[in-house]
Amino acid sequence: MESTLSVIAPAYCEGACLGAFVTDLIAVLDQLRAETRLGYEIILVDDGSTDDTWAAMRALAQRYPRLRCLRLSRNFGKDAALSAGLEAARGDVVITMDSDMQHPATLIPQIGGALAYGHGGRH
Repeated sequence: MESTLSVIAPAYCEGACLGAFVTDLIAVLDQLRAETRLGYEIILVDDGSTDDTWAAMRALAQRYPRLRCLRLSRNFGKDAALSAGLEAARGDVVITMDSDMQHPATLIPQIGGALAYGHGGRH
């Protein structure tokens, strides 16, 4: 059975950088999947943005089937956005990262790769 990694990224007024963030993230996750057979999903959470963040998320979700989007009714803060993402996550393992690209996606294989090979797992 294939393990799945959920990547949750809250966003507040990040419409301008979401495309680059998702493109970089998917490139890393696709490479990890090819090397380890670790499945993945990406959950973006719009924390009540007042710019075009939600429109950007919807456009990206149409392009990338492994990407899901949630929208909070107003700005509740990062903790609430992360909680919403965690509730929606289907993966065996969850990684949270900021959508403003301050966390490089290139760090994910260090975590995901170890998990795919059984290091640090519960079994």
